[in-house]
Amino acid sequence: MDTNCLFVWQGGRFERLDLGQICYIQSDRQGCRVVSRSGAFALDRTLAEMERRLDMSAAFCRVHDSIIVALHWVEAFDFGYVKVAGNVLPLGKVYMFPFFSRVKRLPEREFVERKKGGPQPERKGRKKWELE
Repeated sequence: MDTNCLFVWQGGRFERLDLGQICYIQSDRQGCRVVSRSGAFALDRTLAEMERRLDMSAAFCRVHDSIIVALHWVEAFDFGYVKVAGNVLPLGKVYMFPFFSRVKRLPEREFVERKKGGPQPERKGRKKWELE
């Protein structure tokens, strides 16, 4: 069986969903919602169950108590938020630095200065959620 896919119930049948198409997974009261480039799918699984099924070491990272993101779909991030496939999602304090360590970024020096309370980069009048 191919481990790079999930089968989700959609339209009265099971549809194949490649893991590379998953943008993020968000938990809700009934289970969790898988958001992909082809649409959103409701699953009756908990986020912890999905975390065990996915390859968390390589492609996915937990960024909030209720959110797992696919690292290859991350468009932008800052202290407190992650933009994934056009959606701005919260970045929890507990998950912030483990997430930062998983993402390749440049320049490292600016990140360290900012973390220590050093000079802040100029935002040019845009708010953090108003990204290009």
